[in-house]
Amino acid sequence: RACELALDLLVAYGYLTAHTLVLFYQAVALSVAINSNSNVLLTLLISNNFTELKTNVFKRCEAENLFQVSCADAVERFNLSMYLLIVLVQFVFVQKEELTAARLHEVSHAFLMICVCEIMVDW
Repeated sequence: RACELALDLLVAYGYLTAHTLVLFYQAVALSVAINSNSNVLLTLLISNNFTELKTNVFKRCEAENLFQVSCADAVERFNLSMYLLIVLVQFVFVQKEELTAARLHEVSHAFLMICVCEIMVDW
């Protein structure tokens, strides 16, 4: 019985570590996309939302699935808001750049583009 518990604990710890690394890499990718000067952010948004668009366009939405879809959207928006908060904290406190109005406008434009794209995909 103790061996099964130890094995379950080891599997749970491995899954937790892998999940944490995936979420961290998503936040890093978003930060890199926001701080880059090319169309990386737009490419990242399209690739992340492609599967959601594909399933919503080609599949009928029935009343039974509507609750699962709305819960998944709520989780996705919470994750996105946490990623944006992490990027904002990194932008303000970690980067050693001078906070100019042009740079602040560029980052706020990227944040707005992300939020608008997510809302458009969810509708």
